[in-house]
Amino acid sequence: TEEAIFQYRMTIDLDPDFALAHKNLGNALLAGRKTEEAISHYRMAIKLKPDFAPAHYNFGNALFNQSF
Repeated sequence: TEEAIFQYRMTIDLDPDFALAHKNLGNALLAGRKTEEAISHYRMAIKLKPDFAPAHYNFGNALFNQSF
C-alpha cells in the first residue's frame, strides 16, 4: 500500500490533472486507513472529471466508512 501511495503521488506530481491517478491514490489511502486524505483525492478526481462514476462511488463509500 505504501509503495502504491508513493507511486500515485509521483504520478500526480507529473500530471496534477490526471483524474484516474487521484482516484487510485484515494483507493490506496483508504486501504491504508487514511480516510480524510482519500476523500480529498476523490474530490479532486470528481472536480477534474465530473462524470467519473468510479470516483463518485468510492467517494461515497469513503464518506460512509468515515461515519464508523
